[in-house]
Amino acid sequence: MNTYRVQIVSIYATHRRHSGTAALAIVGGLDENAHTRPDDFRKLFSDQVPYLINSDELARSNLGFATEDGSYEEIPEILSARLEIYALPFPADQVVAALIVDVDSPDLNVDSSLTARLLRLCADARVRVDGVGLAAYIDGLAAGPAGTATSSASGAAELPLERHHLVLIGNLRGVDPPNEDIVKQLIYRVRPPYQEQFTKLAKPDGLNQTESTFGAVSPAISFLSGHSDDVENSVFLTTIQAVGTASRFQQIWQEAYRQVRKFQVERQATVAGRQQRRDLETLADEMGNLELDLAFSVETAADLGLRIPSSQIDSFHEDLYKVMQIRTRANTVSQMFIRLGGSIRSELTAIESRESQEEEARRLRNEERRVRTAVAFGALSFVIAPIGFLLGYFGINTRQVQETDSMWDVHHYALAYVLAGLLALIPPLMLMFLNGAAAVRRSLLSRPDRSAQ
Repeated sequence: MNTYRVQIVSIYATHRRHSGTAALAIVGGLDENAHTRPDDFRKLFSDQVPYLINSDELARSNLGFATEDGSYEEIPEILSARLEIYALPFPADQVVAALIVDVDSPDLNVDSSLTARLLRLCADARVRVDGVGLAAYIDGLAAGPAGTATSSASGAAELPLERHHLVLIGNLRGVDPPNEDIVKQLIYRVRPPYQEQFTKLAKPDGLNQTESTFGAVSPAISFLSGHSDDVENSVFLTTIQAVGTASRFQQIWQEAYRQVRKFQVERQATVAGRQQRRDLETLADEMGNLELDLAFSVETAADLGLRIPSSQIDSFHEDLYKVMQIRTRANTVSQMFIRLGGSIRSELTAIESRESQEEEARRLRNEERRVRTAVAFGALSFVIAPIGFLLGYFGINTRQVQETDSMWDVHHYALAYVLAGLLALIPPLMLMFLNGAAAVRRSLLSRPDRSAQ
């Protein structure tokens, strides 16, 4: 039976983010010497594409694949395998793992069971390395380089659900390429007859330019045959970017949901008119940070295809992001942030209105207090001023004040009592004058401007 090499690449998101930088890192690839290739793409964009932070060559004897009875066995058709850890460029910094397995496969048109089984096991992550589960082994390898930081979900027993698998066939060794039914069987893991509405594949124009090349994309698995190493490496990096972007999006969405839920449980007032500005401060700050992260870590990642100088990769990138619905989901969450921002602004408007009313009420209370104080002071002046004058007058030693005359002799002391009365009348007269002047000003201001008519 004719055989050829089939490369199965399983790309898994992780719960980690990398705190290092891409400037000194290596851009990896599907072949072992990819990082030494001096092509222009790697020179120009090494700090803008996923970069390699750790790798491990895996012997066939160290790989165990799950069997139906729950045990793990070695697959002798495996030629080589390695596990590579990548990080997305700043600001996403998402860590992604790639399990690359080369298999000596029979002609897929004749027997696709081996490739189908490996795809199924890798898709479910039912693989062990040195007796350790794949998730734990990836986590240990990702934690190796200095500067790798863990996220809040670090230590989880399972890998995130964001993952994608590539089936790559380079040299067919003279046999016919796999027919479309075989490709659908591998991608959808179902046997004919298919229901057409569930088996439509996205076929990037750039990967299907000649009869000898083929490319198909689905949300979970992509299939390429007859393409050069450059195309396969670029597809590999683009897929890593897509998986990492999808994982970062999921983390942003979960954190946004957690923050909103926390606000509703701990901070949101159950009675209208009780919400305080400080209750919204943390939520508004966290939502702003997450919205910024969504814009730069998810939405701008859609432009990666423009940085790869190849129409083949650009079309693959567009179709991959479309079938994985990354743009659609990002737009949905972006609209959520917009509506949430509008809700927060409405709350702040209500708070500002309430604060304005409270400030006006305080001003009126202060005005009333000032008026009461002025009235009290006026009343006190009305009483004290004449009494003080009279006591002062009758207490002086002068010839106008006779010891033989009583101070209640109004006829004798009429002028003193008239002056005391005038002193008592000064406060109310001043109050009447000021109020009258204010009334006149209000009247003048309320008159229509005849000169404008």
